[in-house]
Amino acid sequence: GWKARKILRELKHQKRCEEAVTTIAAYWAGTQARRELSRLKEEARNKHAIAVIWAYWLGSKARRELKRLKEEARRKHAVAVIWAYWLGLKVRREYRKFFRANAGKKIYEFTLQRIVQKYFLEMKNKMPSLSPIDKNWPSRPYLFLDSTHKELKRIFHLWRCKKYRDQFTDQQKLIYEEKLEASELFKDKKALYPSSVGQPFQGAYLEINKNPKYKKLKDAIEEKIIIAEVVNKINRANGKSTSRIFLLTNYNLPLADQKSGQIKSEV
Repeated sequence: GWKARKILRELKHQKRCEEAVTTIAAYWAGTQARRELSRLKEEARNKHAIAVIWAYWLGSKARRELKRLKEEARRKHAVAVIWAYWLGLKVRREYRKFFRANAGKKIYEFTLQRIVQKYFLEMKNKMPSLSPIDKNWPSRPYLFLDSTHKELKRIFHLWRCKKYRDQFTDQQKLIYEEKLEASELFKDKKALYPSSVGQPFQGAYLEINKNPKYKKLKDAIEEKIIIAEVVNKINRANGKSTSRIFLLTNYNLPLADQKSGQIKSEV
């Protein structure tokens, strides 16, 4: 009756509780097992990664060491080659003078030196006169001496010109300075210039340096007098002329009274 049904319900409930406990226990055990498996897999991956990284680091270190050793070996080889070449070069330089191949160069240098020596010794006896206008000059014996021959001619001409100038007195130097200035001004510009070269320049026609009448005027002018001549000064007011002494120096142009010698104006 009802007691049996009650017992049956209790048994079914107990059975469901046992099944639920079994299911929950199985699920929990499975979860624990999966977690452990996941942990073991992660640990295995970590160990493998560590092994790979360590192997790469060891390989990189080994490659760097190998590169260093190769570079050191190349440098040692280069040093050995350079040192061997230097020793060989020293030996070749030391014994080159004993080789037949060097005889040609020695003979050539000796022949060239002897030709130059003979050239200067012969030129010593063939030199032209010391006159600056002498255009004679001995011919060169060899073509390779052309530049030396021309330079020697230029030096000799400058030297004899200096020797010629050293013979001049102070008065002659002044005369030739005036001739040089005139040449720079009139050469190839004035038709009568060539015929006037031989004529001495005369500028101080009044001979102020010698005439005692103009002693006061001479003392008033400290510079060299280039030209001294009597000129007529025209008065702009009435057109009358007055005699004045016209003077030209290196830096000034004074006008002085003819009678008294007093300087009236100066430019």
